[in-house]
Amino acid sequence: MIQMKVKRIAADRRRKPLVILMDNDETMVLPILVGINEAMAIYFELTNHKPPRPMTHDLIANMIRELGMTLEDVVINRFHEDTYYAVIHLTAGDKRYEIDARPSDAIAIALRLGAPVYVDSAVLDQHAFHASEVSFGADEQEGREDDTDERFRSIIEEADLDPDT
Repeated sequence: MIQMKVKRIAADRRRKPLVILMDNDETMVLPILVGINEAMAIYFELTNHKPPRPMTHDLIANMIRELGMTLEDVVINRFHEDTYYAVIHLTAGDKRYEIDARPSDAIAIALRLGAPVYVDSAVLDQHAFHASEVSFGADEQEGREDDTDERFRSIIEEADLDPDT
């Protein structure tokens, strides 16, 4: 397994949100298509945006803390029929739990609790890109505005979502 970090939230050419994972050596990139609500939850955490009331992922993180549990890690462990799968590893005392989860939910919770995110090597071998194949706009092209995050911001602005409900 390879530890990954969330590089950013972006939008693909069809304006669908993606979470972009990158290994710590910044050589491999794994884009994962996610839902708008999960993308917003990840984006809010990455940008330190705190809504006035807890969102679902905040609630789950608060419950894990209050119950005295520890989120050990999140593992994106397989890809099947165009879908990524993940597990969340929790501990409570000497008991260990493995909870099935969507990668987007698992990542949103891991970010809130400071837990590492891993991807199975076999998944990376089949679905990751070498970092040199991926452009992040302004990250690599000085003076050019990064329209990737801007496209995602426009999706959020256009979405009819009320995070307080």
